[in-house]
Amino acid sequence: MSFKAYKAVVFDMDGTLIKEQCWEILHRHFHVDWEKTQKFIEEYAQGRLSFEELVKREIKLWEKDGKLPYIREIDETLKTYTLTKNAKKTTTQLRQAGLTLALVSYGLDILAYRVGRDLKIDRIYANTLEVDAEGRITGNQFNRVELGGKNKIVRELALELGMPLSKFVVVGDTKYDLSMFEGAGLKIAFNPKDRELGEAADVVIRSDDLERILDFIL
Repeated sequence: MSFKAYKAVVFDMDGTLIKEQCWEILHRHFHVDWEKTQKFIEEYAQGRLSFEELVKREIKLWEKDGKLPYIREIDETLKTYTLTKNAKKTTTQLRQAGLTLALVSYGLDILAYRVGRDLKIDRIYANTLEVDAEGRITGNQFNRVELGGKNKIVRELALELGMPLSKFVVVGDTKYDLSMFEGAGLKIAFNPKDRELGEAADVVIRSDDLERILDFIL
């Protein structure tokens, strides 16, 4: 199939464009038990927690002596990440083929914008921590991307670009990327962590090399 069949590629970030998980980096830094936060995520998945409450509970775990950290500490912690193998080569070839690239993450924009600049991605969608006058985070977040609602962003982008979802390729790795698959012309599960994503995908890639997706797009 010619690359002309597709006009845009939407990537998840954590586990897809980078090897790390944004929230896991921060929880590790603040010595938070990752398994504890997974219980919060399961409660959210079961509809027992709103996304706003999920975020507040996770951030509260970063408190020390009753105070949340300064945003500069968050920024410093998220400066180090590892791009997936051949991520730059992959996004370069997609851009050269004329495709619009987007990153959609329920992680933080501090990290998403760094990754986006590194890979020269056109559109970045992620979430922003609220900060008080002293520069401390408040525990609230400006939520643009809900964990289970990434499809809203993809639909908005399709309308903005004036193209049908059938012209979109979506690349993700967990069940929380499933909603982005809705209506997409090509659904790629990259090292899927969840059975549901692999079953819903048109293509399943089990490799640490992101360049493998080009075989199905270009």
